[in-house]
Amino acid sequence: PLRHPADAFDPAQHHQGRKDHHHDAAHVDRVRQRASTGDAFAQWVVAQRLLSAELNHRQAALSALKQSAEKGYAQAALDWGRVLLHGLYETAADVREGVYWIERAEQSGNAEAAYVLADVYWNGLVGSADRAKGVYWLKRAADKGWARAREELGLLLRDGVEISQDAREAARWLELAAIQGRPDAKFALAAMFSSGQGVGHDDARALQLYRELAKAGYLPAEKKIVAMVAEGRGAVTDVAPLRAFLEKTAQAGYADAAYELGSGLIDGRFGH
Repeated sequence: PLRHPADAFDPAQHHQGRKDHHHDAAHVDRVRQRASTGDAFAQWVVAQRLLSAELNHRQAALSALKQSAEKGYAQAALDWGRVLLHGLYETAADVREGVYWIERAEQSGNAEAAYVLADVYWNGLVGSADRAKGVYWLKRAADKGWARAREELGLLLRDGVEISQDAREAARWLELAAIQGRPDAKFALAAMFSSGQGVGHDDARALQLYRELAKAGYLPAEKKIVAMVAEGRGAVTDVAPLRAFLEKTAQAGYADAAYELGSGLIDGRFGH
C-alpha cells in the first residue's frame, strides 16, 4: 500500500554489486541524517525503506512515517492514514483517525487522497455507505488529475449510476483517462465512438482505439476489431496490418478471426 518515490532507496538494488551497495548505503545515510533534522520528505523516505527492506524495524518506520505526516508532507499523511484506516503493519485500526489524515493529504493537494476518500465513503468504511459523498470525492480526485478517478467518473456518468447520466461529459472524462494510459477508459471510449453515445458516431476512430489497445495486448479489443471487420465497419484502407492482426488472433484460437481471415482471403480482400 505504500509507494516508493523515484529517488527513494530501492531494496532491489542491494544485490547489484559492491559499487552500487556502497553508493546506496551512502545515500541512505544522507537521507537518515536529513530525517534526523526533521526533514519531512526524508522521514517519509526512511519509513519507506524500513517498511520494505527491514521488517525488524517496523516501529521505527511507522514512527518516521507519522512524524513526516505531522510535519505536513502530503504523501506521508496519505500513507499514515491508510495504515490507520486498514490496521496495516499490526497497527490498531482507527478508521476516523485514518480518514482525518487522508483528508489532510487531500487538503494539501494530493489527488490520490481524494480518490481514497471516494472509496471510503462509497464502500461505507466509516459507517453506512454514502454514495453522494463518494461521488463528491471522486469528482475532486478527477479534477486533480487522478487517472483512475477520471475513468470511474466517466463510467458512472455514462451509465447514470448514483449521478445524472451525461454521455458527453462521460466521454470527456474517459478521453482524459485514456490519454493518461487507462486501457479500460480507452476501451469504453472506443465503444462510445462505435455507438455514437455522447460523441459523434465514428467507426474509424473506434477501430483506431481498439487497434491501439490490441497492440498493447488488451484482449477484449481484439474481439471488437474482429467483429467490426466482419461487419465492414471502420474503413480500413491498409489491409496488411489488419491481415497480420487477424492471423495472429486466429492462431491464438479466436474462431471469428479465423473465419474473417479465411473469408477475406477467398474474396481477395487480403490477397491470396
